[in-house]
Amino acid sequence: RACPVLVDALLSEDRSQRQVAIRMLGELRSGNAALPLARMVDDSQEPMRMQAAVAVAKIGDERAQKPLVRALKDENPAIAELSIWALGTVGGKDALKELVKILRGGQNSRQQLLSALSLGRMGNKGAYEELASALQAARYHRYSDQLSAMVTWSLGALQDERAVKALVDVLER
Repeated sequence: RACPVLVDALLSEDRSQRQVAIRMLGELRSGNAALPLARMVDDSQEPMRMQAAVAVAKIGDERAQKPLVRALKDENPAIAELSIWALGTVGGKDALKELVKILRGGQNSRQQLLSALSLGRMGNKGAYEELASALQAARYHRYSDQLSAMVTWSLGALQDERAVKALVDVLER
């Protein structure tokens, strides 16, 4: 019953009222609030964008992926990184595509780590090839032990039988 009132509060002129509504909707995890919250990721105020991304991640509704994909281009790196993290819980084809793109060549290693983590959290077996390739590249070129560890975790999180072979191949080299 509270969700429609809280969704309406997202449009309030009162910043503190909007912040409370964002937080409460995230805690309630109502799927009906996912899209209105995702639209808040475009808010003019950075704190609102950050809180909205966290709330959307808590809800984990695929309908929220498009605004989060747009937020990947936010000038504030913290918001872009929160969006990478949130995409791991909302899932969807657009989320998978963007996370793979970031894993291949994000703006920095932190974004690549978050992308690998998010791909594992999504649990989408469509990420297997990219994760296996990233693991091989990270090990072969000694890019990053952190990235190797994150990709290894994500491969395991996919619960795909092919991941066992990829992990054994890396260990044998």
